Amino acid sequence: MADDLLSQTDIDSLLQSLNVDSDEDDSGGDSGNALSKYKIKMYDFKRQTRFAKDQLRTLQHIHENFTRAITTFFSTSLRYIVNMRIASQDQITYEEYIRSVDNPSLLCIFNLGTLEGKAIFEMNLELSFAILDRLLGGQGDSKQEKRKLSDIEEAVLNKIMLRILQELNEAWSHVVPLEPQFSQFESNPSFTQIVPPNDMVLLITFEVSINNVEGIMNLCIPYFALEPIASKLSASQFYMVQRSESVEEHEELIDGMIRRMDDNLQVVLGKSELTYNELLNIQVGDVVKLDSKPNDELKLIIDNKTKFKGLPGVSGKKMAVTITHVLSREDEINER
Repeated sequence: MADDLLSQTDIDSLLQSLNVDSDEDDSGGDSGNALSKYKIKMYDFKRQTRFAKDQLRTLQHIHENFTRAITTFFSTSLRYIVNMRIASQDQITYEEYIRSVDNPSLLCIFNLGTLEGKAIFEMNLELSFAILDRLLGGQGDSKQEKRKLSDIEEAVLNKIMLRILQELNEAWSHVVPLEPQFSQFESNPSFTQIVPPNDMVLLITFEVSINNVEGIMNLCIPYFALEPIASKLSASQFYMVQRSESVEEHEELIDGMIRRMDDNLQVVLGKSELTYNELLNIQVGDVVKLDSKPNDELKLIIDNKTKFKGLPGVSGKKMAVTITHVLSREDEINER
C-alpha cells in the first residue's frame, strides 16, 4: 500500500511534464493560426518581373491605341468587320516564347530604330492565309495546309507589315519616336535569336477575328531595349506628355480659328467740330475742314482700339493705307 503512494517529488515531475505539453500545444496552435493568415506565393527567380505595375499600365494603354489603329486599317483594306483586342501581356524569357511558336509561322523581324536591338511581330498562319486570300480577290479563306509562305505571298504581306510597323510607331510616339524598320520574314522560330534564351521579353498577345477566322498575333520586345526609356513609361510621365501635346494641339487649333475670323477695320481720316446749326445746314459740295494734315499718319481702329497707323494712298483703282507703325499696348493706352 505504501509502495502505491506518490512522493512529492513524483507529483512535481508529473505537473511539470503536463505544463510542458500544454505549452507545446499552445505554441503549435498559435503558429498554425499565424501561418494560416498569410498566403504563400511561389517565386521563380528565373522569371524576374522587370516592369512596375504603372509601367505595365502605360504599355497596355500604348498597345490598346495600336490595336484600334490596326483594327481600322484591316477593316478598310479587307472590307470585312475585324475585331482585335489584347488577350494578355506577359514578362517571360525569350526561350519560353520561342517554344510557344509553331513551326512554320510568319515572323516579322524588325529593328527598333531609335532603340537598341530587334523585336518580333508574329502572325498566325491562318490569319496570314485569310488576309492573303482576301487581298488577292478571294473570300478570306484560311483552309490551307501549314507551310512556309512563298516569295510572292511574302511580298504581298510585306506591305501589310510596313503599315503595321507604321501604326506601332504612331502608338509609341507619345513616349519615344520608335521608327521601326522592317528587317526580314522568318518561318522557323529557331532562326530568330534576337536575344539570349534567358533574357526577359515583353510579350503582348492580340486576339484577332477576321470574317469568322480567328487567330493570334504576338509582339515580342526585349526588355533590354525598353530599359533606357523605362522612366518614360511611368503613368505620371506618360499622361503629362499627352497633356502637353494636347494643349499644344488646342493652341494651334485656336490660333488657326482666330486667323480665319473676320473683323472690321476703320481708317480715321480726321475729326472736325461742328455746331448743330452747321450740321443742320450742311449741303452737297460743302467742305468740312478736318484736324489732320495731308501728310499726317491715319489711325487704323479695330474694336474701338487704335492698333496701327498708316498713310493714305491708292492701290489699283481703290483707296488704300500703307501701315507705318504697329502700336504697342502702351501706345494703345496713350491713343485713347
